Amino acid sequence: MPSYNVMPIPKSLSEVGGAFVFATVGVSFTLLAGVNLMNGVAMIPSFIWLLFVTIIVWTGSQVEGGGIGRFLASVVGKLFGKRFAEWNPAEAQPRRISFGFQFFSYRFIQWSIVVNQIESVEWAPGQSTERMGRDMKDWTVDILFSPNFPIRSLERHPSYRNRNLGIIVVGPLTTKERAEALGQSLVSFMRNAGADLVQGDVSTCFVRGPVNEKCTKQKLAEPIMTVSDIQAAE
Repeated sequence: MPSYNVMPIPKSLSEVGGAFVFATVGVSFTLLAGVNLMNGVAMIPSFIWLLFVTIIVWTGSQVEGGGIGRFLASVVGKLFGKRFAEWNPAEAQPRRISFGFQFFSYRFIQWSIVVNQIESVEWAPGQSTERMGRDMKDWTVDILFSPNFPIRSLERHPSYRNRNLGIIVVGPLTTKERAEALGQSLVSFMRNAGADLVQGDVSTCFVRGPVNEKCTKQKLAEPIMTVSDIQAAE
């Protein structure tokens, strides 16, 4: 069995608590709705609830970018799994970095990207911090990458305008100091795997490209993947 370089990814109690409440309420009411439908009781509310759950699961699967299976695996990972990132030193360059979680002796890989796909590693606050003018513990660490698969399978963020980029959010919502520590550790981990990352034009991002290159979220240049490229990939 190959020996991997592994980096633990932290979780927050609020994240685990939210996933637990979501899973408990969702499963309990879904089972109750199913029983009601089989017994012909409270048909309309039960049908509405099942429709609501279906929409939530479908929307979550689109956000995860890998279907319903990946979404459900993400819920299980948030509840019980130990998150990690890993790469194989024996693999030839360009190496692949994988993200997943371990549940007892089982390991689940949720995302994998090749190091030369990585555009930037950035940490930034959410809207609450920007609106309140103080740290609201909503900082995230993001990996932005240029995908090599069709756009329909790609999570997109509206703020990226016409840039066809994938995004992996690493770790929980947290304070600026913890996000910076996680971001610096992640950059070092990826550099060891062969990622060519340099300091961007601000201290909260590392990019692939010349020193002082603008962070990926700040760029409004031509898209990395054109429409013709997407159609060809399909």
